[in-house]
Amino acid sequence: MKPEEILRYTLMAKRYHCTHSYDIHNGNTLRNRLYLELRPYFMKWLKSIYAEKNIFLKDDDILSISWDCYLFCLKNYVPNKNIPFPNHFYSYTKFYILSSKKEWNKNIEQYKESEAKEQNDLSYELIDELKKFKGVLPKEYQTIFDDSLHSLYGGNKDRLKRSEETPIHYYRYCEAKKMMKIFIDFLLRK
Repeated sequence: MKPEEILRYTLMAKRYHCTHSYDIHNGNTLRNRLYLELRPYFMKWLKSIYAEKNIFLKDDDILSISWDCYLFCLKNYVPNKNIPFPNHFYSYTKFYILSSKKEWNKNIEQYKESEAKEQNDLSYELIDELKKFKGVLPKEYQTIFDDSLHSLYGGNKDRLKRSEETPIHYYRYCEAKKMMKIFIDFLLRK
């Protein structure tokens, strides 16, 4: 920023802080005008800060964030301090991004926890449904069901061959096992 721009922006921000409490309309007009003049700087600052973190957003997203960031910086601007105007706004822009990222991460964690809880509830429902389905089957087909369920999960080295445990012939056993896999897969994907 050029020195004359810094002086003009500082005076506009001071005027805003003096007038916005008793003259809302003029305060909002001044706030919006100041934002329009500072917007290119905010866009540049946000792009550089996000680029440091390997986050690349579209211009529309950055524009949206820049307005929220600008309001945060303006709200926390103290006109009587000796902090130069661009330094204050740049440092508060960084602070805003960090605090919003922490809030975002916190929301993501809460979402993941709720998703995990819902997934556990769904898993118990699926297990109950599989138990009910197994209970409806005739006794000789229940071992086929168990074998089919175990064979759906690869890498089961300790899996037993259960075709000898049932009175059903081998070929019929294999066909029934194929059908059970289809039913189990259907129940799990439902």
